[in-house]
Amino acid sequence: MLATTKPPTTTAPSHNKPQAALSTTTSTTSTTPPTILNHIIPLLATTLKTLYQTHLLLFSLLFSTLTLLLVRVLSALQLLSCTLFLFCNLVLYRTLFFLKAITMETATLSWSIWDSRKARQIRKKIEFEFFVWILGPGGNLLCFLLWPGWIVLGIMVWGLSWVMSGVITVSG
Repeated sequence: MLATTKPPTTTAPSHNKPQAALSTTTSTTSTTPPTILNHIIPLLATTLKTLYQTHLLLFSLLFSTLTLLLVRVLSALQLLSCTLFLFCNLVLYRTLFFLKAITMETATLSWSIWDSRKARQIRKKIEFEFFVWILGPGGNLLCFLLWPGWIVLGIMVWGLSWVMSGVITVSG
């Protein structure tokens, strides 16, 4: 019978030990009839190959199942989003149509009130009173009070008060 031996192994030299202290070890395995090993090794190889192929098959089945599930979920989400988009557009257009109808009714009602005989009489009275007030004896005082030049004069007086108080010095 053939006995198999391992090649001699050496340990790495230690810096503290001298070189001569290194030892080599050899080990022998128990002798097994070669006929059993010749039958076990191919059987193990085919078993591992079968396990690997089964693993690949299960992984591909799981991956394809998850992919199909993901595609179905995404399709459902796409359908849901399209439905929501169409529903929102429907609500938007109905709301715009409703607001347009209300605006037109309000405008029609407002114009009918504005153009009524009673409103025309009130507008004529208000217009007459305004012109009497502006062109009458109080009109000059009103024009004097509402004169836009007061803003420019007010800014000039405010600036002069700062210069006179000494807060701002004018050099020149």
